[in-house]
Amino acid sequence: MLKRLIAFALGAGVCMTASAGLVQYELKDVKFNDGGWVTGSFVQDTDTKAIVYYDMHSWGAGYANQYFISGYYANLLDAWTYFPEQGPTSFQSYVDTDDMGWVKLNLDFTWNTQTAQYRVGGGEAGPKVEYTADGWVYGSKERTITGGTLAEVAVNPAWLEMNTSQPNDGLNIVIPALRQAPVDVPEPASLALLAAGALGLAGLRRRNRQA
Repeated sequence: MLKRLIAFALGAGVCMTASAGLVQYELKDVKFNDGGWVTGSFVQDTDTKAIVYYDMHSWGAGYANQYFISGYYANLLDAWTYFPEQGPTSFQSYVDTDDMGWVKLNLDFTWNTQTAQYRVGGGEAGPKVEYTADGWVYGSKERTITGGTLAEVAVNPAWLEMNTSQPNDGLNIVIPALRQAPVDVPEPASLALLAAGALGLAGLRRRNRQA
């Protein structure tokens, strides 16, 4: 029994080490309810589920925005995940339009069991300026994502080399706190303690039987 538990603990440690790495996701045919669309991709750390890079564009209906790493925490407002093991991290980013304020892009990913694909949801919201008979009127406009999927693609080698060659660039900048943390995997030391406890209980039962 002890040998099996120790082997399991060592195997778990190997699996956790092997799962470390980066994965890139690309937006496919992501459309808004007003006829616009959003394109681009992002890279996340498979261990921490953190978004480490993204570059996306939204178009149509008066929108022409680019969301990319810029500044502290890369303009990320929030990040969360529904996938404790593997899968894309949902997140919200913004771009500062200077004179008008922030435009926010919310990307929310769920799994579609019927199509076996990651489905894209969310939307975009930002300031709106209209000229009326009373002059310029400032307001806001929103649009929702009505369709689109997410595809897992190979990480660009040139990007990887550029962002991992210097310790203070790229990958160390974007580490958002996940609103819904992944399920913790027991460490090998914890598993060994569980094994010792199981052996102790087994020994206690034997003593009681002999008595």
